[in-house]
Amino acid sequence: MNRQEYREKLAAKLRGARAESALTQMEVKAATGISTAHLSRIENGLDPIDFEELLQVAELYDVALERLLDNLVPLGEPPSTTRASSNRQRQDQAA
Repeated sequence: MNRQEYREKLAAKLRGARAESALTQMEVKAATGISTAHLSRIENGLDPIDFEELLQVAELYDVALERLLDNLVPLGEPPSTTRASSNRQRQDQAA
């Protein structure tokens, strides 16, 4: 799974958590300062969410970070197998 796929999975969870909280994007903006444009792009998997933003929305939506991040990255699996492969190739070339 690549970074975009992880971002899209998290985006779906964030959309669902906001819907469960019955909050509009304007209400999220008022409470967090995250612009509606950026929030929309996050919820559509187009922009990454930084950790501080993630903490803010998790608290606002009253949802545990574990619930939002659950099943996104299995333990022991690198975030990008492509990156891991290219790092491995560089290490092999250096040896």
